[in-house]
Amino acid sequence: YSSLTLHDVVRGAIPDVDITVDEFGEIQNVVRTFAVDPSWVTENLAVVALIQDDADKSVLASASTRVPESPSFRFYALGDKFEIGPTTDEYYFEWFRTYNTSPAPQMFTFSVTIDAPIDWTTTICGPGICYGPVYQTLLLPGQFAELKVEAIAPSSGAGVITLNIATDAHPDPEGRSIRYTYVTDDVHVLVVDDDGLKDDELYYTAALDHYGIDYAVLNTVYTTPTAELLGQFDILIWVQGRQAPTLTAGDRAALTTYLSGGGNLFLSGQDIGWELSHINQYGWMQTVLRTFFFNEPYPPDFTLSGVNGNQISDGIPLTITGGDGADNQESPNELYPADAASVGIWSYAPDQWGAVAVDTGVYKVVYFGFGFEAIDNARDRNLVMHRILNWFQGIAAADGPPRFREALSVFPNPVRDRAAVRFTLPADEQATVELFGLDGRRVRTLASGSLSAGSHVLAWDRADDAGRAMPAGLYYCRVSGERTQLQQKVVLLK
Repeated sequence: YSSLTLHDVVRGAIPDVDITVDEFGEIQNVVRTFAVDPSWVTENLAVVALIQDDADKSVLASASTRVPESPSFRFYALGDKFEIGPTTDEYYFEWFRTYNTSPAPQMFTFSVTIDAPIDWTTTICGPGICYGPVYQTLLLPGQFAELKVEAIAPSSGAGVITLNIATDAHPDPEGRSIRYTYVTDDVHVLVVDDDGLKDDELYYTAALDHYGIDYAVLNTVYTTPTAELLGQFDILIWVQGRQAPTLTAGDRAALTTYLSGGGNLFLSGQDIGWELSHINQYGWMQTVLRTFFFNEPYPPDFTLSGVNGNQISDGIPLTITGGDGADNQESPNELYPADAASVGIWSYAPDQWGAVAVDTGVYKVVYFGFGFEAIDNARDRNLVMHRILNWFQGIAAADGPPRFREALSVFPNPVRDRAAVRFTLPADEQATVELFGLDGRRVRTLASGSLSAGSHVLAWDRADDAGRAMPAGLYYCRVSGERTQLQQKVVLLK
């Protein structure tokens, strides 16, 4: 587990001693004895004491016999780091604390960055005040700073916020950061990034971006994919890459619950079937994935043929080596449909299946015995993703356009200087994006003509078509198309 970043790992510990002090300045002496293995090197040992809250076992303070380094600090964060909620102008993650464990004062710099829709922002907040994306404070030895991260999410989508902690002695925050994710509750696709710290998920998200589909990414290094969390999404895309272990016992339990509730799963990875067979999980593969692991052909085969007439694979031969793919396949798996609910959809050779599709009438699964990321060109990756999502959604025409929901937002609103106008069209259409005054007079045309389906973002500098700054007041932003009519109030400040 050396590659994992773990937080709050002792919060469920059973206490050894109850602390009875209840007034400031009161003292309680604690004596504990314990046996030490004779083989241990005593000078390398340290005693660590943790004080926990009785109610939730959160760590309130800690001490150690280890002499602190100079300079040094420690930090931890409470609560879940992956949250789902409505579009909002303020969402606060739970408190995080940073302790100066050095014997000397240290100047701390806290900074937040966000990877999110253009109109989202984030800031660092203390009790009753928010400081902005950067906050500095001097901590004396033993002092701590207690702060919160705020997400401002006025439009649909998902954002990943990275909190970095640095000091003059440790200016590089590598290894000293906390990752938060906020997802609006109208996002229906979750990408489970289960490839460790590699970046195989980028091949999947690029295909989703190609169609303007909103999605969230859950990295299993930071967040456990529980059944409760997975159940809030209509479609799961599980990226395994070359990571081992593949599907853990917890993953399998969460997926079983998710699918039994009517979910849709796209699962991809060359070692999944091989590993499950070697840990005696044939039963789970058969009853949940409705698939058998059959073989690891040697030498491996890197070309697959689609099935004529199949909604997903018809007319799409695949090459899973070279090109602009990940080129990471060494032993793609040969699979076999387990029952009538499962069919082969890509094959290495006749009756040698590399991918299956499952429709039980309750849930659907598309399972690749190879890595989607290894498909050797973006066009095929995009088309495969398109076909799979359409099949999950029950769209009869495999090559029909992906479905989008209409949306329009302006941020910030009220507007002081500049604003981002974000809108989504359900299909390609002729449309205009315009701003009007209260009297109905058009003051600015931001876009006009053929606009593609999916998400769009336009900038407005609060000027009219002639470049004149518009006075403070109430305006309306309208998206008008052949099928789409959207309107949003916009307030301009002085």
